[in-house]
Amino acid sequence: MIAPDSKSIAINQGQGVAIVPLEPGAEPLDFLAQFGQTLDFNPNGSAAAMVRFNNDVPTQPTRSLFLVAEGSQRELLTTDGQIRSAQFHPTRPLLYCLFTTLLPGDENREQPYLAAIDTQTGKRVDLLMLPIQQEIQFSLSPDGLGVLFDQIQPAAEGQTSPIYGSDGQPIATSSLWILPIAADSNGFPKQAQPTTLPIAGLRPFWLP
Repeated sequence: MIAPDSKSIAINQGQGVAIVPLEPGAEPLDFLAQFGQTLDFNPNGSAAAMVRFNNDVPTQPTRSLFLVAEGSQRELLTTDGQIRSAQFHPTRPLLYCLFTTLLPGDENREQPYLAAIDTQTGKRVDLLMLPIQQEIQFSLSPDGLGVLFDQIQPAAEGQTSPIYGSDGQPIATSSLWILPIAADSNGFPKQAQPTTLPIAGLRPFWLP
């Protein structure tokens, strides 16, 4: 992932994340051995949202979302599921995160949530419980006032499709939804009802 100043890039290297200058032959600026994935940089590039893979309980490993800045690391969220994506608010100290938690039972089913986290205080609110599905993505609008996300309909058994999800399964169709970002009296995001858009779509992304 390229940093906002376009002068460096974060590269996942299996057992860590290297911050490398975008110059031929340059040595890494930093190597963060405890993290395995970079999800986003804040707008001025002074901090990043990174994922740590925890192996403290081998039978039930967890993942943690961290805010990583020069000289500091703050844990924002831990889950027994996945941390799929995260996006910083363009002007406020907020981080939006799409994560899952494991559901009880023998099946490996995960419940997705979209949450907003205050990166200064660590306060978190789960804005929306999303439909259970493997293929889901979200995109925060450039003004921070809305979130687009997709909801797929898997193809029936034996049905073919030119579109496949990341799990290799065919997708019959997909709809787009928008979640308006409402705020409470303190200006912190609160739960709201999403609205479906009258167009089909997959993997939404707002233009800058």
